[in-house]
Amino acid sequence: MGAWGLESCSNDGCWDALYVGGVSNMSDAKQDEVTPCLNILAERDWCGKDEKFLGCVVWFLSHGLIVEKNHLEKAKEVAQALLDNKGYLDSWSPPEGRAENLRKEIKDIEDAMKNGGQGVEEHIPGLFEKIFKGEGAI
Repeated sequence: MGAWGLESCSNDGCWDALYVGGVSNMSDAKQDEVTPCLNILAERDWCGKDEKFLGCVVWFLSHGLIVEKNHLEKAKEVAQALLDNKGYLDSWSPPEGRAENLRKEIKDIEDAMKNGGQGVEEHIPGLFEKIFKGEGAI
Protein backbone atom coordinates (compact mmCIF):
# COMPACT_ATOMS: atom_id res chain seq x y z
CA MET A 1 0.00 0.00 0.00
CA GLY A 2 1.47 3.34 -1.00
CA ALA A 3 1.15 5.91 1.78
CA TRP A 4 1.79 9.62 1.31
CA GLY A 5 1.02 10.65 4.87
CA LEU A 6 0.47 9.38 8.40
CA GLU A 7 -3.33 9.73 8.36
CA SER A 8 -5.57 6.70 7.89
CA CYS A 9 -6.96 8.20 4.68
CA SER A 10 -3.59 9.09 3.16
CA ASN A 11 -2.88 5.94 1.21
CA ASP A 12 -3.75 4.07 -1.94
CA GLY A 13 -5.72 1.44 -0.01
CA CYS A 14 -8.21 4.00 1.27
CA TRP A 15 -8.77 5.48 -2.17
CA ASP A 16 -9.16 1.99 -3.64
CA ALA A 17 -11.72 1.17 -0.92
CA LEU A 18 -13.69 4.34 -1.66
CA TYR A 19 -13.85 3.31 -5.30
CA VAL A 20 -14.89 -0.26 -4.43
CA GLY A 21 -17.54 1.19 -2.11
CA GLY A 22 -19.09 3.09 -5.00
CA VAL A 23 -17.78 6.62 -4.44
CA SER A 24 -17.73 8.09 -7.93
CA ASN A 25 -15.30 10.96 -7.25
CA MET A 26 -13.03 10.60 -4.23
CA SER A 27 -12.21 14.29 -3.99
CA ASP A 28 -15.91 15.21 -4.15
CA ALA A 29 -17.74 12.45 -2.24
CA LYS A 30 -21.48 12.95 -1.81
CA GLN A 31 -23.53 12.38 1.34
CA ASP A 32 -25.69 9.74 -0.32
CA GLU A 33 -22.55 7.67 -1.05
CA VAL A 34 -21.33 7.46 2.57
CA THR A 35 -23.53 4.77 4.12
CA PRO A 36 -23.68 2.47 1.08
CA CYS A 37 -19.89 2.67 0.76
CA LEU A 38 -19.25 1.88 4.42
CA ASN A 39 -21.82 -0.95 4.36
CA ILE A 40 -20.04 -2.55 1.41
CA LEU A 41 -16.62 -2.17 3.02
CA ALA A 42 -17.83 -3.56 6.36
CA GLU A 43 -19.08 -6.72 4.63
CA ARG A 44 -16.04 -7.38 2.42
CA ASP A 45 -13.24 -9.68 3.50
CA TRP A 46 -9.89 -8.45 2.24
CA CYS A 47 -6.39 -7.70 3.44
CA GLY A 48 -6.28 -4.55 5.55
CA LYS A 49 -10.07 -4.38 5.62
CA ASP A 50 -10.35 -2.62 8.97
CA GLU A 51 -7.62 -0.08 8.27
CA LYS A 52 -9.22 0.77 4.91
CA PHE A 53 -12.62 1.13 6.59
CA LEU A 54 -11.11 3.53 9.16
CA GLY A 55 -9.47 5.51 6.37
CA CYS A 56 -12.79 5.92 4.58
CA VAL A 57 -14.55 7.09 7.75
CA VAL A 58 -11.76 9.62 8.38
CA TRP A 59 -12.00 10.76 4.74
CA PHE A 60 -15.76 11.29 4.94
CA LEU A 61 -15.51 13.16 8.26
CA SER A 62 -12.73 15.37 6.90
CA HIS A 63 -15.04 16.35 4.06
CA GLY A 64 -17.88 17.38 6.37
CA LEU A 65 -20.05 14.36 5.59
CA ILE A 66 -22.23 12.57 8.13
CA VAL A 67 -21.28 9.02 9.16
CA GLU A 68 -23.76 6.75 10.94
CA LYS A 69 -23.09 5.96 14.60
CA ASN A 70 -22.49 2.23 14.05
CA HIS A 71 -19.77 3.02 11.51
CA LEU A 72 -18.21 5.62 13.81
CA GLU A 73 -18.13 3.09 16.65
CA LYS A 74 -16.46 0.48 14.44
CA ALA A 75 -13.92 3.02 13.16
CA LYS A 76 -13.08 4.06 16.72
CA GLU A 77 -12.54 0.41 17.72
CA VAL A 78 -10.25 -0.11 14.72
CA ALA A 79 -8.25 3.05 15.46
CA GLN A 80 -7.82 2.05 19.11
CA ALA A 81 -6.72 -1.49 18.15
CA LEU A 82 -4.13 -0.06 15.73
CA LEU A 83 -2.93 2.39 18.37
CA ASP A 84 -2.50 -0.48 20.84
CA ASN A 85 -0.57 -2.63 18.31
CA LYS A 86 3.16 -1.93 18.76
CA GLY A 87 4.11 -4.10 15.77
CA TYR A 88 1.75 -2.12 13.54
CA LEU A 89 3.06 1.23 14.76
CA ASP A 90 6.68 0.12 14.36
CA SER A 91 5.99 -0.50 10.66
CA TRP A 92 5.48 3.27 10.20
CA SER A 93 8.13 5.94 9.95
CA PRO A 94 7.97 7.59 12.38
CA PRO A 95 5.89 5.32 14.64
CA GLU A 96 5.10 8.15 17.04
CA GLY A 97 3.76 10.25 14.16
CA ARG A 98 1.31 7.52 13.20
CA ALA A 99 0.30 7.07 16.85
CA GLU A 100 -0.32 10.82 17.16
CA ASN A 101 -2.55 10.76 14.07
CA LEU A 102 -4.51 7.77 15.38
CA ARG A 103 -5.14 9.63 18.66
CA LYS A 104 -6.35 12.65 16.68
CA GLU A 105 -8.61 10.45 14.53
CA ILE A 106 -10.11 8.84 17.65
CA LYS A 107 -10.84 12.31 19.02
CA ASP A 108 -12.34 13.40 15.68
CA ILE A 109 -14.57 10.30 15.65
CA GLU A 110 -15.67 10.96 19.25
CA ASP A 111 -16.41 14.59 18.32
CA ALA A 112 -18.48 13.41 15.34
CA MET A 113 -20.44 11.09 17.66
CA LYS A 114 -21.39 14.17 19.70
CA ASN A 115 -22.17 16.15 16.53
CA GLY A 116 -24.78 13.94 14.88
CA GLY A 117 -22.15 11.99 12.95
CA GLN A 118 -20.61 14.99 11.23
CA GLY A 119 -16.95 15.91 11.38
CA VAL A 120 -16.12 19.22 12.99
CA GLU A 121 -13.10 20.14 10.88
CA GLU A 122 -13.18 21.83 7.51
CA HIS A 123 -11.29 19.86 4.86
CA ILE A 124 -8.62 21.78 2.99
CA PRO A 125 -7.63 19.94 -0.20
CA GLY A 126 -3.96 19.01 -0.43
CA LEU A 127 -1.75 19.17 -3.49
CA PHE A 128 -2.39 15.52 -4.38
CA GLU A 129 -6.15 16.10 -4.44
CA LYS A 130 -5.72 19.21 -6.58
CA ILE A 131 -3.62 17.27 -9.07
CA PHE A 132 -6.19 14.45 -9.07
CA LYS A 133 -8.88 17.01 -9.94
CA GLY A 134 -6.62 18.62 -12.55
CA GLU A 135 -6.20 21.86 -10.58
CA GLY A 136 -2.61 21.59 -9.38
CA ALA A 137 0.68 22.12 -11.06
CA ILE A 138 4.09 20.86 -10.10
